Amino acid sequence: MKQSVHQLGQAATSLNTLASDLNAEIVPMSRSLKQTADSANAALHQVQVTLAGVQHTVEPQSPLDYQLTQTLQDVSSAANAVHQLADYLERNPSALVRGRGHLPSGNK
Repeated sequence: MKQSVHQLGQAATSLNTLASDLNAEIVPMSRSLKQTADSANAALHQVQVTLAGVQHTVEPQSPLDYQLTQTLQDVSSAANAVHQLADYLERNPSALVRGRGHLPSGNK
């Protein structure tokens, strides 16, 4: 019985030491966890701000949308002009050497 009481006392001492060690670790861990949560919250806020800016940039009627539309129209016009030139040169290959004004009438 005396040995059981002694073992029980050792177990209590061991539990007390464990509880003290845990208390010493929990405070820094909770601070670190709070800092991590604050950092994650700040990062999330920045992502929201960035996405709002991106949405504004690419929405219909935005300056970027207008510029992209204009650029695509210009590229389409240029492609059409190149196509017409290729067709013309295919029909009049000598135009490269003689120029457009030296073609027989009816081929201009």
